[in-house]
Formats: sequence, C-alpha cells, structure tokens
Amino acid sequence: DGTGSRVDYSTLPNAYVLSPRARRAMSWAGAVLAWAATVLVLLGICYGYFLSIHHQLPPNGVFGFRDAVTFSCLPAWYAGQQAGFSWLLFGCGPFLVLNSVLCVTAAVKRRPPTDIALLSMATFFLAGGAVLIAGIHAGNVARAIPC
Repeated sequence: DGTGSRVDYSTLPNAYVLSPRARRAMSWAGAVLAWAATVLVLLGICYGYFLSIHHQLPPNGVFGFRDAVTFSCLPAWYAGQQAGFSWLLFGCGPFLVLNSVLCVTAAVKRRPPTDIALLSMATFFLAGGAVLIAGIHAGNVARAIPC
C-alpha cells in the first residue's frame, strides 16, 4: 500500500497455497509436457519425412510446406516436401534427439524439473526456427522444378 508496513504471510489463509509436494508434482507435470511437446515435434518431422520420400503426402492445406510455388504442380509439391522434411530431419532432428536424451538423463539424476522444462522449450523453439528455414529451402527447391 506504499506505507512501508510489512505483511505477515503466516496469518493469511492457506486456501490458494499449494503444499510443497503439490508444487513439485505441478513442476514435474510441466516438465513432462514440455518434453512431450519436443518429442511430438520430432515424431511429426519423422512422419513427414517418411511420407515425403514415398510420395504419399498429397497436396493439402494442413501438413507440409505450403506456399503458392509448392502448390503449382505435383512434381514441385513432392520435391519441396522431400527437401523440407529432409532438411528438418537431418538438420534439426539430432538436436531434438539429444534434447530427449538429456531430459531423461536429468530426470534420472534428479535435477530440478525447471531445468528439464527450460531445456525442452529451448530446443522446441530452435525447431520452430528450423521449420521456417526449411520452408524457405522447400520453396526454393520447388521453384527449380519445371512444371
């Protein structure tokens, strides 16, 4: 209130205060969710790569590297998808795998769950940047394909 008086927190009601055990459980739940998001991104990249190398990913508006150039014709679509997912899998995939191993190792060594969550989220955002770069690469490869 600006008067400089101190608040005695021991007299406040405990209605919205989590116990230390509940706080730890919430921290671990957040860490596991962050790790699972990173693993989900890795699985999506692997799935896209598998579909693209076997030409089983038809042009769609939901999954893949989509822009006007890749939608121009089927050969450009498949070339763009194969280039983009290959770049992602072999360029960013090792970092995602390393992150997963480091997270499991940190959990086994009983590191704080915030360490695991921060590591996972940093790698998750790295993968987001890699997706943008792979999209540019996929568009450039699709432009090189004559339709």
